[in-house]
Amino acid sequence: MKNNYKIISKNYKSPFGEIDIIATKNNCLVAIEVKGGVYPHQKINKTKIDKIIKTLQFFIYQSKNKLNYSSMQIDTILIYTNGSNYTIEHITNITI
Repeated sequence: MKNNYKIISKNYKSPFGEIDIIATKNNCLVAIEVKGGVYPHQKINKTKIDKIIKTLQFFIYQSKNKLNYSSMQIDTILIYTNGSNYTIEHITNITI
């Protein structure tokens, strides 16, 4: 939220998968995948992105034209953990 994202849904589920956060920013619809662990970046792959895309399409379809955004993107928030220490990285507009 501190980066001007407006959260419109959390843990949105569809027959195709789940999106952790659906938000908007500057007239862009954003699906945000949150992963944690020692190597959270390894949990984001083409299969996961394909599920996110299908789920976001289902979200838009379920909204029945109530949404009007100029673009869409997928972001990820990676929470690297090492014992009691952690680092958070936000990557915008990911692709594989």
